[in-house]
This record gives sequence, structure tokens and C-alpha cells, in this order.
Amino acid sequence: MVGRTRVEGPEDPSVARVEAILGLAAGFGSTAPQVPEAIPVVTNALWICACVTFDEAPTWLIHDGDRGVSWRRVPAGVEPMDLVEARTSAGGHADPKEVLLWVEGKALDPWGSGGSGSGDAAAVEELGRSIRQS
Repeated sequence: MVGRTRVEGPEDPSVARVEAILGLAAGFGSTAPQVPEAIPVVTNALWICACVTFDEAPTWLIHDGDRGVSWRRVPAGVEPMDLVEARTSAGGHADPKEVLLWVEGKALDPWGSGGSGSGDAAAVEELGRSIRQS
């Protein structure tokens, strides 16, 4: 399983800002993303467990979609890559503040100095570019 066991508490303040940017990139604003009925087949997928924080934070799955970027929170106990079939993928653990810098285009990847990621760097680069172009 990806991530850590969560204890109820305040959510990291960066989470809402990251999700707002992802929502705009995906074209659905502040509404929650729709969960697809079938597993999408995509080119690039990236999972980010935003666990490098003392506050609560989700695991996100970000991938390319019909209109650019799609994303969703990964339910507890679910492996992110079980939710998508991707040609290239990457994933790792990050501080939500570092993820925010990445979605804003101020960092090359979401891992920052305290996180760690692995997989295909092209997936991270392409999804970051798609987020910032929207």
C-alpha cells in the first residue's frame, strides 16, 4: 500500500491550493473530479503520496486525459496504479508544499528536498507542462 496510516487531523494548507490548480487544469474548477467508470488507458500517469507533512494530506493520481489533465484522490487502501493503465508512469512521496511549487511551475518535480520519487521522469515533465499550460 502507498502512503501511511492517517490519523484524523487538520489538512495541510497546501492541499486545497494544489487541488484548485489541478481542478482548473482538468477543466472542472472547484468541483470534485468524476471517478471514471472504466480504468482509463493513458500515456502518462503520476501518483503522489503527499505524506511528507505533519498534517493530513491525500495521495493524488494525475494523468493525461481527453482534455489535458485528469486527477483524483486515491482512496485509502487502493494502489494508485490500479486505477489507470499508463504507458509511462512515476510516483513517490512528497511534501504538499513541494507539490504546490511543482504545479505552479516553480520546481522541476514534486519531490523537493524531503521527498522521493521514481519512475519515468518524462511522465512528471509532461504532466507538469500540461498542468501549467491550462
